[in-house]
Amino acid sequence: MQQAIQRALELLKNAVCAGFIGGDSLYTPSNVLEGLAGGNPQYGDIQVAAIPPVQGTPVNATTTIGRPFVQTNLLVGDPPSNASNPTAIITMNSNELSWNYPHGSDFGFSQTDRNAVTVLHELGHAINFMSAGLGSSGIVQDGPQVPGGCY
Repeated sequence: MQQAIQRALELLKNAVCAGFIGGDSLYTPSNVLEGLAGGNPQYGDIQVAAIPPVQGTPVNATTTIGRPFVQTNLLVGDPPSNASNPTAIITMNSNELSWNYPHGSDFGFSQTDRNAVTVLHELGHAINFMSAGLGSSGIVQDGPQVPGGCY
């Protein structure tokens, strides 16, 4: 899993990928992914766990809204304030880390690349949760889509 996260971070260095995932959000996709992978409570978490099939269809990953992160401002000279930001939890399905695209459409991607694409897709959902109406991610449909020029 760590290899897929590292590959996703490499892909986010490409402006096409970062723009596709981040959309018009105030969040920088690579910062969010690093925060999720590092367990930063400001962002949430990325984990590996079993996810049951939905109506018999395997699920590669899910993203859910996490617990709010409350940040308190106690700087001298500033009035005390609390700001609450939503967080996200990306769960990669431990039973589907070896998934394949439908026959003939895998574009020659390695397993690490396929999982990195899943991480990027779920990162788009995470940014949607975290943006709380301040922007959108550019992920407009569920599926393993990757914009042209990202690779």
